[in-house]
Amino acid sequence: MAKTSGKSKTTAPVSDIKETIVVQSSIPNIRQLFTASSQTIWNNRWLFARLAVVYGLFSFLFQGQGLFSVNNLSGITKGSISAALSSLGGGTGAATAAAGSTLQFLLILITSLALIWVLRQLHAGHDVGAKEAYYKSGAALVPLILVLAVVALQLLPLIIGAGIYATLIGYNILNSGIEQIIAGLICALLAWPSLYWTTSSFFAAYIVTLPDSTPLVALRSARELVYKRRLKIFTRVIMAPIALFAATFLLLAPFILIVPVLTQAAYFVIASLTLVFLHTYMYTLYWGLLDE
Repeated sequence: MAKTSGKSKTTAPVSDIKETIVVQSSIPNIRQLFTASSQTIWNNRWLFARLAVVYGLFSFLFQGQGLFSVNNLSGITKGSISAALSSLGGGTGAATAAAGSTLQFLLILITSLALIWVLRQLHAGHDVGAKEAYYKSGAALVPLILVLAVVALQLLPLIIGAGIYATLIGYNILNSGIEQIIAGLICALLAWPSLYWTTSSFFAAYIVTLPDSTPLVALRSARELVYKRRLKIFTRVIMAPIALFAATFLLLAPFILIVPVLTQAAYFVIASLTLVFLHTYMYTLYWGLLDE
């Protein structure tokens, strides 16, 4: 089924929604993506709020290690902007460590599946509930894990390049600025295959959740979706985490400076909402790539 208009609503969602992977000639720009994502969340704010609350509560049970770990924010409560930047800068490492925890990893996957299911139903014009999202989205868990395993393999060149550069800097092997720049450029070349591959594979995570889809079919369809326009799509993909990082810090700044004791709680709430916005943005981009 091609993309539907979503103007008419039905009271019960169908379970066999299909999306024809036909390339759309134009790509929504970044402003359009952020606007459409914000409107989707606002128009269904209570539904997304329930999903965020469920994710947040279970993250709290798993020692507060959500998408961004609250446990790494000890520097923030000191009321120092530099300490806050340092703590937030360590969020990526915290997220990676959290993903290593089986329970946390499964929580993120289950919540992601629920969000993708909700977004697909909303775009198809169906009224849905949070309970339905968790009940009906789990069938794609194993296919999604297999796609993410492929993404992990595709990220190896980037990880190796970053590791080599960090080692060279850490052991003071690079003494001059020119040497550091040259080494950085060489290591950046190692990252290029990872960026090239994952630009399409990220969308495979959404395609594989379709009924009767398989990881191989999803990866192949995702490559067709980004064919000859990877750079444009990559710029739109990378803007999401950059904007979320900046927004997180701006929202936390008043707490850091005025009431630092509430900073961790505020950060925890923002982190729970981050997953919602990230998937809404990415699904809006994915939907924008499909033909009308």
